[in-house]
Amino acid sequence: MKAALKAYDTEEWSDALPTLLLGFRAAFKEDLQATPAEMVYGRALRLPGEFFDPTPADESPKELVENLKTYFNSLRPVPTSSHGRRATFVHHHLKDCTHAFVRHDGVRKPLQQPYDGPFPVLCRKDKTFN
Repeated sequence: MKAALKAYDTEEWSDALPTLLLGFRAAFKEDLQATPAEMVYGRALRLPGEFFDPTPADESPKELVENLKTYFNSLRPVPTSSHGRRATFVHHHLKDCTHAFVRHDGVRKPLQQPYDGPFPVLCRKDKTFN
């Protein structure tokens, strides 16, 4: 999308965005044998040039639903990868530090620090502090 926006010779990228998104949604994908709009809405988008001379629809919505059911029934699950078997990085200075910062994951005010603290370390385990 960035390359397509750069191809438009304009200072305001937001002016070109609707046209680009329409082009992406109406572009035929060889691997899907359909456009993204057809996959979502069940029929092709009416492009601005087709308002005066519409193109006929190739298949009915019932045929589309049957084709989608057949396709999704043919899909088989792929084995998942095994996450979490790698060793987690823990900095070597954390074994003997006296204070720690706690990350504040929430909505922050502008210029508010992402960490609270420092807080004294009362109890230490392999990967956690209390």
